[in-house]
Amino acid sequence: MARFWGRVTQARRNLFALTSRPELSLVSFPDFQNFNIKPLELDEAFALIEKYGSGGELSARIIAAIKSGQYENIKEFLTNPLLVSLLYKSYEFKPKIPFKKHIFYRQVYDALFEAHDLSKPAAPIRTKRSGLDIDDFHRVLRVFGYTTVNMGKIEYDRDEIGKLLSKAKERCPGLNFKPSDLLDDLVTTVPLFVRSGESFKWAHKAIQEYFAAQYICVDTKDKQAIILRSIYRNEGNERYLNVLDLCYDIDYKTFRNSIVYELVSDFIKHHETSYTGFKNRNIDVQVIAQRRTLTFGYVYVLDNKNAKKLLLDLTEVMRMNDLLNYLKMQGRIPKEFKLATNFTIWGQRYPLIQSQNHVPPILKLLSAKKEDVFLDIPIAPVMHPPMFFIREPIVVDDNPDSKINTTEKDFAHINNLILRFIGSRQSLLDLTKCRALKRQIEIEGAREDETDLLLGTT
Repeated sequence: MARFWGRVTQARRNLFALTSRPELSLVSFPDFQNFNIKPLELDEAFALIEKYGSGGELSARIIAAIKSGQYENIKEFLTNPLLVSLLYKSYEFKPKIPFKKHIFYRQVYDALFEAHDLSKPAAPIRTKRSGLDIDDFHRVLRVFGYTTVNMGKIEYDRDEIGKLLSKAKERCPGLNFKPSDLLDDLVTTVPLFVRSGESFKWAHKAIQEYFAAQYICVDTKDKQAIILRSIYRNEGNERYLNVLDLCYDIDYKTFRNSIVYELVSDFIKHHETSYTGFKNRNIDVQVIAQRRTLTFGYVYVLDNKNAKKLLLDLTEVMRMNDLLNYLKMQGRIPKEFKLATNFTIWGQRYPLIQSQNHVPPILKLLSAKKEDVFLDIPIAPVMHPPMFFIREPIVVDDNPDSKINTTEKDFAHINNLILRFIGSRQSLLDLTKCRALKRQIEIEGAREDETDLLLGTT
């Protein structure tokens, strides 16, 4: 990254553009102005569908089905031009709009596998060069998708993709095909890949993630929960969010018993083990409980060294990273935490730096899925005048001797700084709901173990 920044600063007259999904690492590029592609409006999606169908009967049927109000779950498909095209293609193959994302991708796959044959009723069935049927082809792609998602790559040269397909074949005993023939199918008869010269790329990252999710939920069997827990604990789990989103729908029970259970258990443990040194302090227990909720998965640092000079340039971001690394060396911030947001100031005095671990991306996913573990009503900040001054960076932690934790007013003031800082960007967990859900999952697990004993399957 330093080399890249060197080129940018040395060639200021050039124009640089970076494209990426939203990721925490982008916080390291503050000199770049952030733009988002505007999602399609519903009318624009309908206009696109009409163009695909030349305004014919098929387009009219798809639009009428969407307008019927039965398909709220597919609205996100209608914001992306590529997904709109895939929706049209899948409906052309099978006139039914899927309710769930993984069913949608399966329908797209079926359409692409069969489209060359079924688009013309009188056409003979075209045999794929690999000789694989629709299910065996899917089986190989599940392995390939999972392997390449873990690599973090969607584009490969010919030698690399050949080796990866050979490894996928090894993990599919009983299937006999040539990797080169399968690659030809992927570009031509089942066009899930795009070829550019000697480079091969998934047509869309979401398709790769679909096959990866299918591998986790279909092929890993007793290791599925272990894999999901491993992803949950992974510091870079944000790049697996779409995979987890699909796993949530494909096998909710296992997802709930692994990731959701781990999350609520961690939250309960955080409440039970943090801020325990304030029993003899005259600080309201509800104010302390609020701080525990706010700091689950996050660490905040107060720093007024540059309060009057908030220049969000590379130097400033590097200074923040250096500060966090220094605090980690001192043991004041856990090593797995990383910079999450840029320098922001509230009021007249205190910039707040936020870092996070593996928890927040999962909170974001569960919030989008409307999992019932969050507070129904956001906590409203009520500002109190601070009774302390900052001359050096202060970590918001559970140290009873910290100057920001001395009085209830100061304690509440920090809580409210954080609340104003996060606004509505973060969903906060509800301790009562989390405890109830944890008990429910454990009771259900005990019942299943009892059933296994009765069946003699232990």
